[in-house]
Amino acid sequence: MLRIARTKISTFISADKQDEKPFAQYQRLVALVKKHLSPVAASVFAQPVLQDESDYVEWYSELQGQPEPLLSLPENQQLKVKELLTDRLSSISKLAEQLPQLEPGNDDIKAILQKAVQFPGDKAIYVINDQPVIIFWGIADQTSHSVLPPAATIVDSKSPLAAQATKKTSRSLLRAGLLLLSIALLAGLFWLSKQPINWQDYNPFIDEYQLLLDEVSEAEDNCSVLENIYTNNALINKPEEKFVLLKKQVEESLVNCDYQLLLDEVNAAKNDCSALKNIYTNNALNNKTEEKFVLLKKQVEESLVNCDYQLLLDEVNAAKNNCSALENIYTNNALINKSEEKFALVKKQVKAKLANCEAYIQLKKEIESAQGDCPKLTDILNNNPYLQNPQEPFIELKGQLEKSVQHCVEFQQLKSAIDSAKDNCSALSKIRQENPRIQQPEGLFIPLKQQLDGYIANCTAYETLSSTIDKAQLDCQKLKQLVSENALLKNPTRKFIKLREKLNTYQKNCQKKQIENSVNLCPGERPKELAPELVVVFDASGSMAFPSDKYKSQQVEQQLANAAGISLFAALLGGGNPYAAQLDMLYRLSPEQDSRMRGAKTAVNKLVQNTPSDMNIGLVVLKDCPGAQKYGFYSPAKRPQFLGTINNLHPDGGTPLGDAILKAGQMVDGINKAATMVVISDGEESCNADPCAVARRLAVQKPHLTINVVDILGTGAGNCIAKATKMGEVFTANNLQDIINMTEKAASTAIPKNCRK
Repeated sequence: MLRIARTKISTFISADKQDEKPFAQYQRLVALVKKHLSPVAASVFAQPVLQDESDYVEWYSELQGQPEPLLSLPENQQLKVKELLTDRLSSISKLAEQLPQLEPGNDDIKAILQKAVQFPGDKAIYVINDQPVIIFWGIADQTSHSVLPPAATIVDSKSPLAAQATKKTSRSLLRAGLLLLSIALLAGLFWLSKQPINWQDYNPFIDEYQLLLDEVSEAEDNCSVLENIYTNNALINKPEEKFVLLKKQVEESLVNCDYQLLLDEVNAAKNDCSALKNIYTNNALNNKTEEKFVLLKKQVEESLVNCDYQLLLDEVNAAKNNCSALENIYTNNALINKSEEKFALVKKQVKAKLANCEAYIQLKKEIESAQGDCPKLTDILNNNPYLQNPQEPFIELKGQLEKSVQHCVEFQQLKSAIDSAKDNCSALSKIRQENPRIQQPEGLFIPLKQQLDGYIANCTAYETLSSTIDKAQLDCQKLKQLVSENALLKNPTRKFIKLREKLNTYQKNCQKKQIENSVNLCPGERPKELAPELVVVFDASGSMAFPSDKYKSQQVEQQLANAAGISLFAALLGGGNPYAAQLDMLYRLSPEQDSRMRGAKTAVNKLVQNTPSDMNIGLVVLKDCPGAQKYGFYSPAKRPQFLGTINNLHPDGGTPLGDAILKAGQMVDGINKAATMVVISDGEESCNADPCAVARRLAVQKPHLTINVVDILGTGAGNCIAKATKMGEVFTANNLQDIINMTEKAASTAIPKNCRK
């Protein structure tokens, strides 16, 4: 906002009428004009701002530029501005007449609009960038101007009211108006000639320079008021020369204010060194560049030098012949090295005193080097000649040495007690509670307290950790977490080694139970990594073509034996083998649907259907010597391939049972997870291996391996294999249905019942 003028209210409004001034309606008035006309039409009314002084008001405008009184402009320019002002006030008067139609319910504002277009003549008009702005609008006196509304016209509320009324005047009306104006002017002059007038009181446009000058003059030497003028009065920054000179005058007065302020503070400090130092360090006025400030700063500096000298001198006098204090002054007090002569004299005095303290210093160093060595400190105390009948400064040194010896003895005794009790939590706590040297440690006792606190912390940590381990002995995950995260167990020392061993034992037991329990849980109930492993050792040797029924099998085997004997006799006679065709027929005496192979395939197919979805199934096939064929593991997704391999097998060849057990055992973990090997076979080893020995070795290497044998027709060949493992069993099958049922039982150590597959 641009300030236009500052005027007295009493110039145009008498004291008994001031409550009626329309200034309070400014915002409402301007908002209404902007709404129905335009912002430029509303700009003719300057914004009044009442001042703290009850008789002053300042006038502001939103227009940008340099405000000028209308009467200061050339006559032709005045006429243009008046014409523009008349047009705008006419539009506003017209708006007032039509307001009841445009703004029903705002009848009171009509009177305000009608009154607002009145103002105390041309002296109330200012011009900003050729735009008219009036002050003291809404105020009428004998010279007031107003714009009468044009002839009543019904205006559409949606059409702009800013259109100016057509001006039509006649020559006769003009002559009559001029005559009346002349008569009114003569009457006014006659009336004014009879009145005692103070023209300055009637002039609302007080000269801004004079206003500022009066304000500065009234301030006189009041620094606070001058500072307020310099900081907050915009007039002081006007560029005209007289304003610049007045600003310089205020600045000089403020410099004097600052100087007097600083001088008063220095004088108040007198010989108070702390106050003087605070002034020198923290008072920004102390660093001003004007000469009188520089001289005052030098005065403060000299006072501070005297303060430093007196401080050093007092310290030296207080030290007297105390070599320790004198040495501390000489070594650590920076004041003793100041360059002024009086400081040099004090330094020379201290140096002379220290020359008599060589023996003292030497003895002091010897005592300091022996700190913590009780025998050596005791020897110095008892045998040094300077300490036998001590004089100053050795009296003080002897007292310190006696104290050190006493502390040293107490230290050794206390350290021995702490070291002895380092694993005894209650004893350590008792030492901390009862020993004052530990409760308020000094010197040697500080690290001793730290050592004791460390022992107690370790002791507490041990007890806490031991309790935590005991509580978690069945929580394998918690035990594993303790091993990986607890720093005391990663590189254990002293009794924590035993605690780690206990934790390892718990882990093994917990893991064992977890592995053993995993075979009783279904997918989702057990961790995926603990899902048991299952390997099928499938006998596909030639004998698997025999009938699965024991009686039928015996008949076929007898006929095959007879046929084999006749063939052997014929061969010995050199007549070839006349029963070869018969022998071939005997191998086919058992129909395929009744064979042992058929029963084994059916059992394995059913086994696969019952195997949980988180388990892999391995396969090893006994088909011919010298070794079995390993097919590896099949994931749940590849079980169709597994069954395809099984269903495509045909009986042929020998029985490499030992090699099959070995290869199946190598496939499974059996240490960190449970494993079950289901051996489905009808015969004994026929390839010169020892399946029993192989099974025993696997049982030692893989403690969680179980070997179950489905013994078709009860040959007993697999008994030692099953017994080799802790949980192994032999399931005898005497017919086709037995093979299916016994295979299901043999796999039950890996496949829990009623699991979702």
